Amino acid sequence: MFITIILAVCVMLALGGAFAVLLGWANVRWHVHVPPQLQQLTDAMPGANCGGCGFVGCSEYAEAVFHGQAGPDKCPVGGAAVAERIAEIMGLELAEGVPSRPVVLCGADFDARLKRPAYRGEQTCAAANMVAGVQGCTCGCLGFGDCVTVCKFDAIEMVNGLAVVNYEKCVGCAACVRACPRNIISMVLFKAERMTVVACSTKTPARS
Repeated sequence: MFITIILAVCVMLALGGAFAVLLGWANVRWHVHVPPQLQQLTDAMPGANCGGCGFVGCSEYAEAVFHGQAGPDKCPVGGAAVAERIAEIMGLELAEGVPSRPVVLCGADFDARLKRPAYRGEQTCAAANMVAGVQGCTCGCLGFGDCVTVCKFDAIEMVNGLAVVNYEKCVGCAACVRACPRNIISMVLFKAERMTVVACSTKTPARS
């Protein structure tokens, strides 16, 4: 019995040693060298992977910056701090920019919308937008909150069926813009703390 236990332990130790050697060899054989500068860029990213920079994720944006295919100021989540760090790593001069934030070009909540019959389909804007006559205005907010669902920063909410942006939380990643099937959310340069916009996206000419 004792000899059996000893043999089992020896076999396990031998297997462990063999696997350790194999993994060590594989690590050396297929090791991918990452340039130190690229690693610094990757570490400088916020890791949100929101796509607001125009790339799939933070790592892809870091590679684009490293290869000179993107500027240092494309990360909406990191803002000025990340842009300055990227510029420092790459030895670039950072020009002062103006932040972009989403604006909902619709001001009609559920109470203000006309011709809104009962809708019993899938409770998403993408699905409702495919139904003819879902509401009177073909350019207005549908109110099912696809934009709320995709926002990783809890910066947009539905208030009586109308999307409302919380600019204190918003980082300008534009995920809500991409999620809106009616394209009523637009990125606007915030050149001042207070701005006036027309809360309507219709292209119909005004009546004279």
